[in-house]
Amino acid sequence: MADSKYKELLRELKAKIVAGGYDEAHPFPSESAMARELALSRNTVHRAFQELRRLRLIEGRVGVAPTVTPRGAMRKIGLMVPGLAYSEFFQPIIRAVSRLAMKHGYTLIFGSMEPDSYARGIDRARKYAESLIAEGVAGIICQPLEFVGRMAEANAEIMSVFEAEKIPVVLIDYDIVPAPDRSKYDLVGIDNHSAGFRLANHLLAQGARRIDFLMRPNCSYSVHRRFDGVCTAVFHHGRAEVRKIVADPSDAAKIRGLFRRGRPDAVVCGNDAVAALFKQTAERLSLRVPDDLLLAGFDDVSIASLLSPPLTTIRQPCREIGEAAFMALVGRMNNPGSTIREIYLDAPLVVRGSTAGTGSAQRKKQKGKQP
Repeated sequence: MADSKYKELLRELKAKIVAGGYDEAHPFPSESAMARELALSRNTVHRAFQELRRLRLIEGRVGVAPTVTPRGAMRKIGLMVPGLAYSEFFQPIIRAVSRLAMKHGYTLIFGSMEPDSYARGIDRARKYAESLIAEGVAGIICQPLEFVGRMAEANAEIMSVFEAEKIPVVLIDYDIVPAPDRSKYDLVGIDNHSAGFRLANHLLAQGARRIDFLMRPNCSYSVHRRFDGVCTAVFHHGRAEVRKIVADPSDAAKIRGLFRRGRPDAVVCGNDAVAALFKQTAERLSLRVPDDLLLAGFDDVSIASLLSPPLTTIRQPCREIGEAAFMALVGRMNNPGSTIREIYLDAPLVVRGSTAGTGSAQRKKQKGKQP
């Protein structure tokens, strides 16, 4: 009973601090004053105050009415993503977070990290994380690093910077560890395994019997989950094992060599940008989409609809991801001890001309056409 009262008081005090309920006109009360006002034991109030001190939301010596720390009063949140020049995937996410931050009275700290910092390594990402801490942020929305070696260790190191300061983090798009493991951070994104499964089922229904999956080296864990989903669908249909191609999508020599050992009916790419580059490579190898092979990607960025033929893809609900991540972070700041959550949003399959197969790709393959 005493433990539940302590937790309830702690939640209420944290929520009031984050909401700006304490200021010069409404100072934070002393332990004895709060115990009298709420008819609680001094021990219950003391435990709540100690936890608020540990979270660096209040400060001051025991026995004197504490004050709200700059972190508790500033109402700043940080957004740690590569930036608009890195991928258009982030633009609606940034807009959604910015809109909600303004609506709820938070200042959004974003914009000091160069767009290519994730690709260039951990040092710049660490410096950016430290700059957010110096700004006094109360919470972070973060997309983990990708395209770096020892990715799990690199992301764990960045998270340790925030962990040392007791700053809550909500991840977007993918976790900092590979599935089926889960980190201790909330995650907002799509069910990438399910997305890969649905995309592969579509390709199989279009006549594809052999599917390859193309991804860049050191790509994110979300891409690997997409690959797993494609493999699961193909296995359920009793078809040939999905070949994983880890390569630059512009590497015509490597792709030509692989296709000579067995050309697929369809290629699924880790995202739309990879699919667009691979399409150019396929054309250099005299392969046409969808006549010679079907092609699909993920994200539904603008290039997907601009390709000729337009690209079949899985649509990322970017705006909804930004909104859900913001609300999850506010919830985590208000209640740091709550259960870790995975929030998966709907990601529809968008069928376009790149998979308009009627068996033509398989027939051409049977005729022995090679790149």
